[in-house]
Amino acid sequence: MLKPTQLPTLSIIGAGKLGKTLARVWFDNSTVNIQQIINQTQSSSLAAKAFIGSGTPCDTLFDLKPSDFLLIAVPDSDIETVAKKLLALELNWTNTVIFHCSGSLSSSVLSCLKSDNTHIASAHPLHSFADPAHSIQQLQHCFCCAEGDDYALEQLHPLFQSLGMHWKVIEQSQKLVYHAAAVFACNFLPSIINASHECLEVLGFSPQQANEMLLPLARQTLTNIEKTSPNAALTGPVQRGDVSLIESQIMALENTSPELASFYKMLSSATLKLTDHKNTSPETHTELSHLFNSDSDQT
Repeated sequence: MLKPTQLPTLSIIGAGKLGKTLARVWFDNSTVNIQQIINQTQSSSLAAKAFIGSGTPCDTLFDLKPSDFLLIAVPDSDIETVAKKLLALELNWTNTVIFHCSGSLSSSVLSCLKSDNTHIASAHPLHSFADPAHSIQQLQHCFCCAEGDDYALEQLHPLFQSLGMHWKVIEQSQKLVYHAAAVFACNFLPSIINASHECLEVLGFSPQQANEMLLPLARQTLTNIEKTSPNAALTGPVQRGDVSLIESQIMALENTSPELASFYKMLSSATLKLTDHKNTSPETHTELSHLFNSDSDQT
């Protein structure tokens, strides 16, 4: 049992971009005391400590001591393997919360560690940790979606709340659907912008010029979605039901890049669902639906 003035301890296995970012902010906020930092090499552990500002660098699980919280922040494919290695160590846990921050995996990958003295959870900050130095300033107001044991969630909530995050508990069975939402919003967006780049490249635009042209447009669209909704923010030929323009655009893309034309039709088909054409103009809806789902040689 912690004394009122005693901070909980946190050890980290895999203090990469995410692990060291969270640890740094928790340490700066005096939320936890950093204990062991265990990476694959001593030099990597030392670098993580330098960034975090505290902790004991280690390069083997045998150095691990029981703590109040244990963050396993290794790559997703290694989480369950690390959990099994920890089980073999037979550490003297005392109400330890063991958690990972994978967006796609649930706490079930830690199930071998669950006992009367250990509690498991997953807590995924919805943030891109590409640059830790930047991320430490950007976590506030992000969402953190979590699932796991009641005790683990109860203890983790104030940790992520101290980061200024919005805490949301989800069902374990829905973890993959939750992660798919993040994939749509984050991972597919670069693919869409890249398709725009490919169109402009044909016209002689440099990548820098393409960004200067397209990114303000993308930002304005995101702002419109934030202020209204995806449906209300929708503009363009699909929203207007401009069949003639869309047919011409598909033909132009077919002559430029059949792959771009297929991508255009796939996204247009999804965009059609945001319109009200099915109710207000059934013929237009049917015509567009056929156009977007037809083979190239039929367009």
